[in-house]
Amino acid sequence: MKYNNTAGYYKDLISSILFLISSILFYNIKDLNKIRDVIVIILFICFLVDILYSIYPIFHFTTIGNNIPTFIFLIGLLASIIIVIVNKDKFEIM
Repeated sequence: MKYNNTAGYYKDLISSILFLISSILFYNIKDLNKIRDVIVIILFICFLVDILYSIYPIFHFTTIGNNIPTFIFLIGLLASIIIVIVNKDKFEIM
């Protein structure tokens, strides 16, 4: 079975890339206390997506398309992006 076109593959790929980007950003942000709420909300969204994929392991092998695993992944990703955009003034990079 090819895994490179499944919801689980893209979820893990995007989360790995975003983890690297956020690690670099967190290192360069002056005051993490200003974005504490943003960090907690995004971590909670990521937790919800991951726990749903853990409860329903078949989601990992579902092809990307018009289905629940794809919607869960995209809604979590879009919600996280919107939260960052709404709170972009709190991100003061050195």
